Amino acid sequence: MMNQQTTLDAGWRRDFVVALRLRNVPAASIADHLKLVETHCAESGEPAQDAFGDPAAYAQSLAGSPADSVADLAPLLPSAVLGFLAGALTLEGIKGMLGDEDVTVRVGDLGGAVVLVGAALGVLVLLGRLKRPLLAVFVLVVAAVALAVVLDVADTAVLFACPAWLALAIGASSFAVLAVFGVRRARSERVSDPLSGESML
Repeated sequence: MMNQQTTLDAGWRRDFVVALRLRNVPAASIADHLKLVETHCAESGEPAQDAFGDPAAYAQSLAGSPADSVADLAPLLPSAVLGFLAGALTLEGIKGMLGDEDVTVRVGDLGGAVVLVGAALGVLVLLGRLKRPLLAVFVLVVAAVALAVVLDVADTAVLFACPAWLALAIGASSFAVLAVFGVRRARSERVSDPLSGESML
């Protein structure tokens, strides 16, 4: 039997796992698929590229229709927007303290955050669905940034205003809480060998 690491190319493995993650495939299922590929390559001596073809295409065949990727990523939008706002509030708090100014958050700021985060998730969808997504990604990013800038400079209603130190405290603490939850989620979604429990990446 040949060594699994020599028959399963690291680049193919990485692209395969990334393609499955972009399609929101659960970590346990990714581990099962990866284990089957490793076992086949070890027993047959075939490279994964020859046995299973393009990793993204093979991942697509396992994950099903990419049309579901938008719905799969939609639940991430609220937490992603909150994380974006927490980071922005932290930076504005620092700037306000340096300039001795209050921090004002407007409706346009919230709208801009939603647009930018939505565009980021849209990029993930395009990367998972298209073989050559560069033009589509470029158009999406340019449009999102332009709209976010318009919302930022527009004279929209004020949501709230507070001292810079309070904005910094709220932003930093919110960002820390989101980071902790993010780390815990990442650990729970680690791709582990279904037999040994060890990390497969």
